[in-house]
Amino acid sequence: MLTFASNDDPAVLTSWRHRLPALALRFPYLLNAVLATAALHLAVGGHGVGMTRDAGVGAGPSERGEKGNGGAGMEQEGEGERAAEEKNILGGLSRETYAGVHQTYFDLVLSQHRAAIDVLCADNADAVCMTSVFISNHGFLLGARQGYTSTAEMGALSREGARRAGQGIEGYEIPLHWLQLSAGIREVIRCVNDGLLAEDAIVRVLMSSFEWGAVDRMIRSEEAGVVFERLEDFERSPEPEGLEPRSGVFVELEEEEVSVEEVYRRALRYLGHVYLSIQGGETKARIARLCMSFTSMIPRAFVTLVEQRRPRAFVVLARLFAMTMPIGDVWWFRGVAERHVRGIGGIVPRDWQWAMEWPRQVIRGEIWTPALINMLR
Repeated sequence: MLTFASNDDPAVLTSWRHRLPALALRFPYLLNAVLATAALHLAVGGHGVGMTRDAGVGAGPSERGEKGNGGAGMEQEGEGERAAEEKNILGGLSRETYAGVHQTYFDLVLSQHRAAIDVLCADNADAVCMTSVFISNHGFLLGARQGYTSTAEMGALSREGARRAGQGIEGYEIPLHWLQLSAGIREVIRCVNDGLLAEDAIVRVLMSSFEWGAVDRMIRSEEAGVVFERLEDFERSPEPEGLEPRSGVFVELEEEEVSVEEVYRRALRYLGHVYLSIQGGETKARIARLCMSFTSMIPRAFVTLVEQRRPRAFVVLARLFAMTMPIGDVWWFRGVAERHVRGIGGIVPRDWQWAMEWPRQVIRGEIWTPALINMLR
């Protein structure tokens, strides 16, 4: 279970590497979720442990091999070695084969998970919650790679991302399915957490390691608010006409009422916190968890704003995906920033293009230098 075990907390590592596999042997839907993840890991070329760096990413000229002084020969030799290593890892099977295996297992997970929720009890609560985590992660992974099936394609996108930062992607679609899945999964965990989960449940260990209270306090701080404060100016950039609720109208959310402005404010301040975490040199594992937990930490009504195709919601999402740029060598974030920033930039209306400049600067390498990215552990 090293695929997602990107954490230096001993309790979390033990849960991923030992306790979760044991639990999966008792519950088929959780086991199928593990197998689906392993197959997807092979299908997209995510070799090695969760946080390992891809060959050539962030390497200097002497490591990549440049023209002159035998550099081209070194590069060809390196490509040959990587091809041989890949063939060995894949066991002679194609990536397309593993993609098919992944789809088979993932379809099983979805149907079995629904059935398990119908008979939810204290015995299966932890397994149901952990399967929910896997489903949410898959929603992100598959949405991020929409239209790209091979590592070569994803790698090419990463290399060309800066050069084509201002160009859209034909046929691009917002990964709405991931947002909807994540929002629904949060409801499952919230319900299960109410009296069914044991104190030492795996999902409790993972949740406690995240320091939700500290994150929530940071979101509400002025420091996080100034990062993207221009997008909080609803007078200069109002919501589009003809949408309900537009502004100042409250929407029902769980047990509280939250205004449209507040939904955006919480989302932007959460992203402000992610930005400050990167600037402060947080670990890649922490940044990855912050990005993946976006929908868990903001009002669910944000999904509705995206469904209504509101420009402000789109550019907020562009900032989320841009935040994955410094961790683009982690297999499930490879190419994510470039693809979504370019894709969203192609569907945002002209009068909101100003709000896409910051995400474009990120993928052009103008916000975070290679030196800062290489410092992240």
